Amino acid sequence: MLKLAHSIVFCVITAVLSSISMFSCAEENIETLIFYDNFPPFSYLEEGQVKGLFVDVVTAVFDDMGTAYKTKSYPFKRALLSASKGDGFVVGILKNEERQKYLDFSSSFYIEKSMLFVNKGYAFPFRSVSDLKGKIIGLKLGWSYGEIFDQARGDKLFTSVIGEVKQLYILLNTGRLDAVIGNELSAPDMIKRMNLHASIEALPTPLLITGLRIATQKGTKERLIEKFNIHMNQIKVSGAYEQVLIKYEQP
Repeated sequence: MLKLAHSIVFCVITAVLSSISMFSCAEENIETLIFYDNFPPFSYLEEGQVKGLFVDVVTAVFDDMGTAYKTKSYPFKRALLSASKGDGFVVGILKNEERQKYLDFSSSFYIEKSMLFVNKGYAFPFRSVSDLKGKIIGLKLGWSYGEIFDQARGDKLFTSVIGEVKQLYILLNTGRLDAVIGNELSAPDMIKRMNLHASIEALPTPLLITGLRIATQKGTKERLIEKFNIHMNQIKVSGAYEQVLIKYEQP
């Protein structure tokens, strides 16, 4: 009878340990996609769920890959830090020389235009970064706008003011900034919601046109990134990618 009891206990313990092991393996096979919040229409929280163009495109690729995933949403700087520590893939990031030291990048999944937004009546000629000499430019916290711009910033060609998006547009509207850098879709949306669309406009020439990517800790997910690149091309060929873009086209 004692031997039977021991056998039952052993079987129960084995089953529990096996279940824990299976659960751990399942968790290890789920990739984490880290989006940054407050960047509509690309990435934002709505009723506790992360939504937007970046979400629709990248999850469509992972679905096509047959790879399980979960999503998280953080402020941009925390999202970047989490990816650099190997906690997942940050989604919608510009590739530059500094970031390549600690991150591996996919091919681009979206082409972004960064524009200069100014007060109406105070536009200035702009063709290249050198035209920003002596200006006071508002920048979002933690963002890069390409190596040429970042180098000019380091050389103090212009004065940089770092802040949250709403704060920057308030400073611009009160004449304390010459321009704020913003995305061609998200910035007009924010300006309109702040009821500043009658007084702020974009300069016609983009500051930067570049591809945005997913990225994670260097040396940890090379094969998965290669797979992502292949399936990114596949959803473009199938037309699924174009359908996502159409959904977010401005009227």
